[in-house]
Amino acid sequence: MPLTFKDLREFANQKGFRDDAIVTDMQLQDFIHITHDTDGNVRLCTSKPIGRCNRTGEYVYPSIVDGYSAFCPELDEDLYEFEYTKIDHEGGER
Repeated sequence: MPLTFKDLREFANQKGFRDDAIVTDMQLQDFIHITHDTDGNVRLCTSKPIGRCNRTGEYVYPSIVDGYSAFCPELDEDLYEFEYTKIDHEGGER
């Protein structure tokens, strides 16, 4: 059963978490990008997006699979460099 935002809020309230408590993943990496998918589900990311998928227009993130450069959560697929458009973080997009 997947964790819902409601479950997370109830868990935090039960445990008495502080509003300023830091949230990390299991390797103590900070979540530095928060977004949502087309269904409105929350996505917490430990890296900035590196581009936008040429098929979906949604954010892609660095791939951990050898031979691929990006991962598209919307497609649940790793992508080659030609399958996405890189983001210019210095040019304004975050």
